[in-house]
Amino acid sequence: MSKETVQKYGVLVSPALAINNTVKIVERVPNLDEVKKLLGEALTKGEKNGRKNLKDHLS
Repeated sequence: MSKETVQKYGVLVSPALAINNTVKIVERVPNLDEVKKLLGEALTKGEKNGRKNLKDHLS
């Protein structure tokens, strides 16, 4: 893990998962369903805040 990453997120161990600059998971690998849920929540939150939907970028 790079020094910049540690400074930015305060995460001292790996693995870790950050979505939209927020650390969601530390010290374990999430399963696929958990990742889908976290990404879905981030997309929904982004839409409510007026951000362009990630799905639009992928299509």
